[in-house]
Amino acid sequence: MPFQFPSVFIPRVASYHDEDFIAKIFWDWFQTEHCPVDHIDLVEKTDHKTGQPFYIAFVFFHEIPDDQVRYDIKPSFDSINSGETIKIVHSYPWYWQVKKNTGKKKTSSRVRVLSEEDEAEIHAAQKALLQRWKPELNPIPGNTDD
Repeated sequence: MPFQFPSVFIPRVASYHDEDFIAKIFWDWFQTEHCPVDHIDLVEKTDHKTGQPFYIAFVFFHEIPDDQVRYDIKPSFDSINSGETIKIVHSYPWYWQVKKNTGKKKTSSRVRVLSEEDEAEIHAAQKALLQRWKPELNPIPGNTDD
């Protein structure tokens, strides 16, 4: 039965480390015949204190044939699945904190022309959000000054 390592989240990756570097670190750790990484999503961020760019990384894995799973991977798998953070040294003495990715992938809708019904629906959704965000926009019950 194939082994599926969960998708992981790395909250801070230096801006000079790319997808290939990250994939190589996981491949070196897993030591599988083929790279275990299916794909990596990098999101560029800026440190608000230093102004330095960095990435947050989401790493997704292929299924690994059971006969290629090393015994020392399973405890890390269990730790990540239970919500713990593990640390992986990528370039001594530097390491990444690695957590289970619990986020949902955000998909952007494609560009389209709005119909009148779509526009009315969007306006209603915007109004509802604004009322939740800004309570002062909500009318006070019983207020007749309008």
